[in-house]
Amino acid sequence: MKKVKLNFGILALVMGLALAFVSSSFKAERVKALEQSWFEYDLSGDPTAPENYSAVGGTPTCNAAGAVCSIFAEVNGAEPVIDGALETEINAAIAVGSSNHPNVKLYE
Repeated sequence: MKKVKLNFGILALVMGLALAFVSSSFKAERVKALEQSWFEYDLSGDPTAPENYSAVGGTPTCNAAGAVCSIFAEVNGAEPVIDGALETEINAAIAVGSSNHPNVKLYE
C-alpha cells in the first residue's frame, strides 16, 4: 500500500512540474506576441497587406503628402499583424486624409 501511495505522490509531482513548464511556455508566447513596432509602408500595393511593410527603428518621419507612411502594429516575424481594427484604422485615415489616428501615420 505504501508503494502505491509513493507512486501517486511521484506522479503528482511530475504532473505538477510538467504543467508549470507548459504554462510558462504559453505565457512567454503571449508576451512575445504583444511586442509592437512601427512599420513603414513601401508605397506599393494594398496598404492593408502586411507584406507591403518593413519594420523601422523608432518613430518614422513622414515628409511627403497623401498616402500611408507607417503603422504601429504587433510584430509577427518581420511583418506587422494587421487585424480588423487596424485595417479599419488604416482605411479611415486614408478616407479622411488625416494622421489623427494613433496607429497610422500618413505622409503630410
